[in-house]
Amino acid sequence: MAIPFLSPDDKMLEILENGIREYEERYEMPSRDMLKALSDGSERETAEKLRWMFDYRVWKYRTEERTPTTGTPGTPTNTSTSDASLSISS
Repeated sequence: MAIPFLSPDDKMLEILENGIREYEERYEMPSRDMLKALSDGSERETAEKLRWMFDYRVWKYRTEERTPTTGTPGTPTNTSTSDASLSISS
């Protein structure tokens, strides 16, 4: 039986996803909703919530679909406008 190979990025994403799910369960709120609540001031910032949002943003950056721009060859890639949200309630 072959042992599956996990790249460092795969392992990091797995750890982030597990931690994010724990926060979402604890606060009974999807990450994208907590981010909005912290931004608009309806939720108070705490060290734990800021850690959650840091992990969520890293996860989101790593999982966003990246597509090449059209036009001149050699131009940088832009991130997709689609929402790559992780949420246990989705």
